[in-house]
Amino acid sequence: MHSGTTNPVVRLDLPDDRRAPFAEHCLVRPEHIRRFAQLIGDDHPAHTDPAAAVALGFAGLAAPPTFASMLLLRAERRILPTLLDGAGPVRLLHTDQTLQIGRLLVAGDVIATDVYIESAEQFSDYEKFCVTTVLTDKSGVVVQLGTSTLLSCGHRFRHRIATSPALETARARLHPATHTPHDRQGSLELHRLGPGDELPHSIIRPRHSDVAGFRRLVHDGLPYRISAAGAAPGLLRFGWMARYLGSRFGHPAAVTSYRAEFSHYCVRGPASVADIEFRGRITDIDVSAGMAEVAVNAVSAGRRLFVRASASVPVTAIPSTRPDSPVR
Repeated sequence: MHSGTTNPVVRLDLPDDRRAPFAEHCLVRPEHIRRFAQLIGDDHPAHTDPAAAVALGFAGLAAPPTFASMLLLRAERRILPTLLDGAGPVRLLHTDQTLQIGRLLVAGDVIATDVYIESAEQFSDYEKFCVTTVLTDKSGVVVQLGTSTLLSCGHRFRHRIATSPALETARARLHPATHTPHDRQGSLELHRLGPGDELPHSIIRPRHSDVAGFRRLVHDGLPYRISAAGAAPGLLRFGWMARYLGSRFGHPAAVTSYRAEFSHYCVRGPASVADIEFRGRITDIDVSAGMAEVAVNAVSAGRRLFVRASASVPVTAIPSTRPDSPVR
């Protein structure tokens, strides 16, 4: 294999009548929030009880942190097949995902999804590209950004790609909201934290019905085939990761960014599948920014679900290390 050209930060340069898909608007519905939380096993009351969410300072029922990944995927996948040229059905392999959070989405949000192609790199038998989707609320506030790395076999971009500073402008407009967690179990002070500190572990037991239900919820209506049918997709693992960190930090908005590179191992969810053990470890602390970096590892039957995974957490949101029962 050999690489072709790699583009810088770009936006597809399409005729005016082809730009509409880039500004698709999505309504965040409470029933979808509850269903998403149920499928990833996140039982925080802010995802099911509006009163509990309001008590934590949210404007309404709060979506789990990675709920936005569903909007990102739908925006990307509805557009990409119209931009790729090649024979046969479009098949995309999702290799890694990042999510930057300004605030959590809440029921009633009307979110505009604007899609950018950050880079496109051609190899002899596939194309690798990074897609960033900007989520903006009805007030014009950038609330979240997500970047996916995708592989496509037998398809190339058929439109001219032109550089644009718009994506960097959107990034500059993303400002994390200030939350005051009322239900966290206390916090570690800066001088008590250091690289190597471990978070309590959690055990997640995948169920076939949840794996299948997640795929239906996230992929419903998309106009092309998804790889690894029947297996837990990367975004479900991403949701499990957020569930684990939320349970350790005691607040759904504690984490401001997530990053994960998915392994080839796919959890399919039958009863015979071994439990998944999640562990976290503080790897770095930026004292000036008041942020900690957390590495996450998830293992099932000796096999890793991520090549690597990490998150950024404000230091004041990190709970004291304490004995805790596994999450089932």
